Amino acid sequence: MLYCVCSNVNEGLIAAGFAEALQHRMDEERSQFYDVLLAAEAKAKEAGKGKWDAKEHVTQRITDLTERVRLPRRKPAAAAAPKAKKLNEDGTEADAEDADGEDEEKEESKKPAAPSKAELEAQAKNKQIGAKARQYLVFLQREKKVDAVVEYCFSASRFKLLVPKEHVLISFSLSVHSEQPHYAAFSA
Repeated sequence: MLYCVCSNVNEGLIAAGFAEALQHRMDEERSQFYDVLLAAEAKAKEAGKGKWDAKEHVTQRITDLTERVRLPRRKPAAAAAPKAKKLNEDGTEADAEDADGEDEEKEESKKPAAPSKAELEAQAKNKQIGAKARQYLVFLQREKKVDAVVEYCFSASRFKLLVPKEHVLISFSLSVHSEQPHYAAFSA
């Protein structure tokens, strides 16, 4: 529970209709204020507050420019089908000298296979996202300062940011560029 000046913040959020109480099973451990939270939720529903309001809520569409469709890795053609060993007329294995057609088979297996339908769809989706990103780049470069909210932190230097003004999610990477080369000083 979170308290602010002797008032329960959780209860206040639920009573205003901005949140709802998590439903628990009878055998689960619950908060000592669980019944108070359920009562606040019931009152908010009856009054039609917040999320329980009967009016239609306006939703904003957010364009996600961070998603990339990942293609499944292909198995090499040579690994997909094991080659049968060539046999001589007497049933013994053929020598390397006798395998005249093997070079031709190797060249054919090196040719890339035609892309599948899923790969073509993924490539088209990635091109579409790239075109949208280029359109938003103009708006983002025009501003000297852009306000954004961190949606997700991938690592210490990679973030997913929401730019509320443009209703867009973008990827952001921090990098350091130094104009002076770093040389180690060695003394003899």
